[in-house]
Amino acid sequence: MASCTGSANFASAWWKAQPSAGGVLDIGVRGDRLDVFGNSGVVVTAYAQSDPAVELGCALIPRDTVSNTLAGMRIPVVAGETYFIEIGALSADGANANYNLVL
Repeated sequence: MASCTGSANFASAWWKAQPSAGGVLDIGVRGDRLDVFGNSGVVVTAYAQSDPAVELGCALIPRDTVSNTLAGMRIPVVAGETYFIEIGALSADGANANYNLVL
């Protein structure tokens, strides 16, 4: 469950990132609808492997037919630490979409 939605995600996908340098990791996501133009309704969350119960960030894009929006967040990272990034749909009808992740 993502803190910025308060509900479970649908059709989640996970990525693992291990930065070679400390600093800030910029995470950008986009969920393109396949039925019509617009956003599929997507949420992205990030966690450190060292403490996976603590969410480091959460961002979302509501489902709409207005635009293709890029949502993002920035999280502090430590060199060599492993981070998990989850992207998922906000609803079952938004699960049929193209997900894009940019680090």
